Amino acid sequence: MNTAGGLSGLVRSFQLALVVEGLRPSTVRHYVSDTRRFVNRTNNQSPRKVTAGHVREFILEYQKTHAPKTVREMQLALRKFFRFLVAEGEIARDPTASIKLMPFRVTPQPTYSESEVRQLLLVCDSKTRTGARDRAIITVLYDTAVREGELISMGLPDWERRRVRVSGKTGVRDVPLGLTALQRRAPAQLTRIPATGAGSDRAAPGGRGCTNIASGSVHGGRSRPLAGGGRRGRRGDRVT
Repeated sequence: MNTAGGLSGLVRSFQLALVVEGLRPSTVRHYVSDTRRFVNRTNNQSPRKVTAGHVREFILEYQKTHAPKTVREMQLALRKFFRFLVAEGEIARDPTASIKLMPFRVTPQPTYSESEVRQLLLVCDSKTRTGARDRAIITVLYDTAVREGELISMGLPDWERRRVRVSGKTGVRDVPLGLTALQRRAPAQLTRIPATGAGSDRAAPGGRGCTNIASGSVHGGRSRPLAGGGRRGRRGDRVT
């Protein structure tokens, strides 16, 4: 590999490696962006001259304008980059190996109460295609606690196994459906309801033109997870 261009000459190779590894496009984009920031900070010097001190200085500067969670994500990008350089034989030691990741606390998001979920359901007119779609969105979110992107990726459920396959931030996974969602089991409600206009054949609930119930816009614009999300027990079953 040609290292005549210093660190910047290796970023493109790093990007290709991430793509081949199968990382999500958004992850690749963030890793490459953070790596380039570091490269610019070090004036594109030779990778063999980069020390843990250079990395710590960059982290110190970065945390002045970024939240701890974002700093940690940047550190993960640099770890990935320098481990790539070690694997490629460009450097003998990883300068990030002795640096601990930035700790951070996750603030729990407020959830919708059972009463509020019922109010959301009352907004949906099940006699209309849009209302049936929105009711299916709410019940599936309440039963499964899937992310918004996972909901949009959802295909036809496996009704026998009470599961549906989704793809999102954590990859592809199967999630269980509770009785609340199964009671709305008509496939048209989950996958073949057009988002806009007559004759539309779009398959994804929550697509463009869809009432944005999934992200909380029907409740004062606040984005909150549904309280019963992920429960397979009776609590989710009581919401009808």
